[in-house]
Amino acid sequence: YVVVALDAALAVASATFSVVVTTASGVASGSLSLSPAVTAISASKGSVAGNHLVTVTGSGFTASSTVTIGGTACTVLSNSFNSIVCLTGAKAAEVNLTVSVSGAQCLSSVALTEQASVSFACPLYSYVDASTVTVTDATYSNGYVSVTGTNFNVVDTAAIVVGSYICTKTTVATATVSCPLPDTLAGGSCQVVLSFAKAGGAAARTVAIPITASVSANVIGNLGGARVTVTGANFGLAATLKDGSNNNVCASTE
Repeated sequence: YVVVALDAALAVASATFSVVVTTASGVASGSLSLSPAVTAISASKGSVAGNHLVTVTGSGFTASSTVTIGGTACTVLSNSFNSIVCLTGAKAAEVNLTVSVSGAQCLSSVALTEQASVSFACPLYSYVDASTVTVTDATYSNGYVSVTGTNFNVVDTAAIVVGSYICTKTTVATATVSCPLPDTLAGGSCQVVLSFAKAGGAAARTVAIPITASVSANVIGNLGGARVTVTGANFGLAATLKDGSNNNVCASTE
């Protein structure tokens, strides 16, 4: 028998290839089938409340790939060929649950021949007791979203998820976690989730993010004094207008 190892990863989600093996004894042909595979998950345990931000790695993932942990859906926020980031769902306490990706394989052992086999370690995740992290409120102000609560661990890695946007440039204190949002983020009524890498997630809150629908101005020269009207929603009474370099242009008057 002949065992052939690929010397480079093939960037295809699934496919079947023709294989030809040439030896001194002759030529043999066959086929090689590739399918997506799941190899690891970034955290091995999280709260029964869910909302734990995890990364599932492997190969062959597509834009339509979905993730489940022990049959419970993990909400996909972003994905690529080799990784999927998702938020765990709530589930009763249970340990060593298999992490599955739609269309992907995770097998304990695959026999190549009667004499040779290859083993894969299926990634496992455990739902443990409720997180000690408690969220009391979430707010938006001047481009930042802030989450307040109790038992925040300042040495744990935190992320704030706003809708499907993952903000990792967080500032963590014992009772507050804040993070800047990009100007390109679509506004509206957004779900905000606080997730710690070790402590797990916390209950979600809804925050109103400003929406800019249109901008109109009557500008003569560059001396200022022009009236600029911005329409949209969720601006708040303390809103200010800024240009692309984030410099204040004018304060709102009404």
